[in-house]
Amino acid sequence: MSANAVTAKLKRVGFSLTKNKPFLSVFIVSVVVLVVYLKTMPPGLTWEHYGYDAGDLISCVYTWGIPHPPGTPLYVLLGQFFRYLPFFGTPAAKFNFMSIFFGWLSAVLVYLSSRRLFAKRFPAFLSTFFFAFTPLIWGQSIVAEVLTLNLFLIAASTYFLVRWEQEERLHGEGVGGFLHWGLFFFALALTNHTSSLMIAPAIFFLILSVQPSNLTRPSKLLRLALFFGLGLLPYLYLPIRAAMRPMLNWGNPSTLSNFINHITAREYSGFLFVAPSLFLDNVLRFLEAVWTNFNPVGTFLIVLGFVFGRKDRIRDFFIFAILFQLLFVFNYNIVNIETYLLPVFFYLALFLGEGCTVAQGVFETAADWVEKQNLRPLACLDRIGSSRTYEVSFSAFTLFLLNLLLLVFSLLNIPLRWGEVDLSNERTAYDFGRNTFEVVEPGSIILAEGDRYFLGLTYFSYVLYPEKDVAVLHEAFFHKLGWMLEQARRNYPHLQYPLVESTIDQEEAEQALLDFVDMNMNDRPIYLAVGEKPLDDRRVSRSVWGDRFIIQSVGPIYQIVGRVENEETGEL
Repeated sequence: MSANAVTAKLKRVGFSLTKNKPFLSVFIVSVVVLVVYLKTMPPGLTWEHYGYDAGDLISCVYTWGIPHPPGTPLYVLLGQFFRYLPFFGTPAAKFNFMSIFFGWLSAVLVYLSSRRLFAKRFPAFLSTFFFAFTPLIWGQSIVAEVLTLNLFLIAASTYFLVRWEQEERLHGEGVGGFLHWGLFFFALALTNHTSSLMIAPAIFFLILSVQPSNLTRPSKLLRLALFFGLGLLPYLYLPIRAAMRPMLNWGNPSTLSNFINHITAREYSGFLFVAPSLFLDNVLRFLEAVWTNFNPVGTFLIVLGFVFGRKDRIRDFFIFAILFQLLFVFNYNIVNIETYLLPVFFYLALFLGEGCTVAQGVFETAADWVEKQNLRPLACLDRIGSSRTYEVSFSAFTLFLLNLLLLVFSLLNIPLRWGEVDLSNERTAYDFGRNTFEVVEPGSIILAEGDRYFLGLTYFSYVLYPEKDVAVLHEAFFHKLGWMLEQARRNYPHLQYPLVESTIDQEEAEQALLDFVDMNMNDRPIYLAVGEKPLDDRRVSRSVWGDRFIIQSVGPIYQIVGRVENEETGEL
């Protein structure tokens, strides 16, 4: 074999081991991603990686209910397929796998989108592995949540929009099929999580810059509206199902006003634009998240691709998509705001692939210059067991080493962050719920504090132990916009409720809750799942709750066992 042949071979090794075999490339990506995700998946319900909402989502799938805002009807509908999977031990594990499934598809779409953009395999592999094994993407892909489904839908929309732009550039006006699919998947994303609306300006920009006639000609606009409307059809689930009064009916979106309030998450609007300082804090959190998730090498490649990469409409589309997503993220005051960065990370991964091609070009140009100046001897590769010696150009050998180093860094998060992300032995939430339902009697009441306990115990009540007929109520159910009280009265008509207005202030709601306990404690056991759970499940401890009731630890929760004799002094 000649020196030129070996050089050409090494240049192709840009780790293009799958030349003209796209299915093999996707297979390699799939195996690596799925093996890691499945090995680190929790066996059941978990609160880790901000998985608090899982109890609500899974319970709504099993009861055909309405989850918390923005309702996520698409998740409930698709979840019906995953609930019947036969090869998982618990219902929660099936929905952990549902997140894995869409996280894996998102990684595949990073690869396919990169191949469309760069026409090279190695940058596509690199961007995919950096993306898939960021702790944020990896962690969200193994817990039951709506976010990887949302990520997949945005990634699918972006993939089809990129294909549409490329086809229009090559063949001219009239190739609109990919645009239709792009809008269809974008509309589906809206029915899963309304935050997807933040990429709408980027899509609008791309249509205007590529083929504005799609928005001016009635026939074309009608076709776009048709595909977009088809994607919005899952929204019909919310008012139709809510009108049937399911057991879980968050916000009761059976009327137009309730429906709009629900899908726009008006209940959480108080977290938006809280203070000017919030914007700066979230900017710093975002920069830190990029640095820690993509590691310094990946971050450097993102900057390289952003600054020195292509300058075209697709690049501008990505920038618009990132900026409008960040505009929302930077002004939203929630503890798990990083989880809203998943679509942003998708676009950053594509910039990372662009940065890889830039780095390869710089190294190859520099190495060619060194070789032409005769500043180094020819490198030699000896075939083991053979007397033949192959001459390899300095340029090809340098590029090979660069690619090898970048590949190592793209996979480095797997060993370095495994312990941080791995939930394969995590059972805290599952053990808490199981131990709770082992000690409570059938027909009892559990008052749960905060979403962690309320949503988690909802899952055990409606999915794992429905035969116990335990009423799991949020401790603030007299203060939750009226619908929680309405739902409690409908689901548990045998309980007694104090006469209150549909909406009352927090102090009145706390008093109403104490009156509710007073009215029902003689008829059925009442338990508390509160933030400060018993220090030791094996020892009984007593305390006072609400200055009115004596509570006693029972396993991981407390039971109300009596009234305080003197509320002013707190004497038992």
